[in-house]
Amino acid sequence: EVMWSDDPTVVGFVVNEAHEGAHAGDYYTAMELGDALVHECGWEVRFLPMKNHAPHCFDVAGIDILIVMIDRYDLREIRNAKPGLLRIAWMRNWFDRWISRQWFDRYDLKLCSSRKAASYVEEHSGHRAGLLRIATNDKRFLPDPMASARDIDYCFTGSSRSEPREIEAFDPGRLQYRFAVFGRGWEGQPRFKAHWGGFAPYEVLPSIYRRSRIVIDDANRVTKRWGSLNSRVFDALASGALVITNGAEGAREVFGDLLPIYGDAEGLERELKRYLQEPGRLASDAAALRERVLSG
Repeated sequence: EVMWSDDPTVVGFVVNEAHEGAHAGDYYTAMELGDALVHECGWEVRFLPMKNHAPHCFDVAGIDILIVMIDRYDLREIRNAKPGLLRIAWMRNWFDRWISRQWFDRYDLKLCSSRKAASYVEEHSGHRAGLLRIATNDKRFLPDPMASARDIDYCFTGSSRSEPREIEAFDPGRLQYRFAVFGRGWEGQPRFKAHWGGFAPYEVLPSIYRRSRIVIDDANRVTKRWGSLNSRVFDALASGALVITNGAEGAREVFGDLLPIYGDAEGLERELKRYLQEPGRLASDAAALRERVLSG
């Protein structure tokens, strides 16, 4: 007998933390997807944060679809699950760790943020993996109609970490353009502290991208070799800025030869000069890339 219900489908997202000012990006990615599911499908969304090993993150009572974004979430510990609970792994990094987990085969659906990662998962786990890229909310990230509002020539949004980032080898003092860096830790970096705009909460990022002609993407080692592009790429492009990235594999997989790439500090300086000296080309390429994001 088939049982029908008028109750909305409930989706639960497992993330590191779930609040404004969260450090990990998984919450904001989940928040945007969840917001789309609410508005497009009329579903209900809940967040199950894992910070400090909170035990309630394993209580899935009332949830129909569980989307897990953290590899260490042990499916064997969930409780109060509905008989038909759909368990989805959305892998955006640490793909080798995901498939090494003893509970990996308990997922009903495995999704990866790049084709290369999906191929790896299939080859090394024997499980089929689908492709679900990180995207953008084009109602939040959209261009400013006033072109003159772009008062930042190029910027970077992201925090300085204990492990050096590739962008730290770049010297903005070699260029006579307006640079701004937003994130934690840059006040202690000699090359960057004069350009530091403080930490930028998620709700401020759209205005930063609308003000910037170029946004630098510094992909971290966890995602770079897998071709998994950061949400920064899609959000900045949707906002009408041009993105220059060091994530070559992801750039080619998604955008072909359209997205400019740098391999080191000298290459980044070269690409910045090339575009900032040719505003017509910058505007044309940014517009083409924005259309690619919105159509894809």
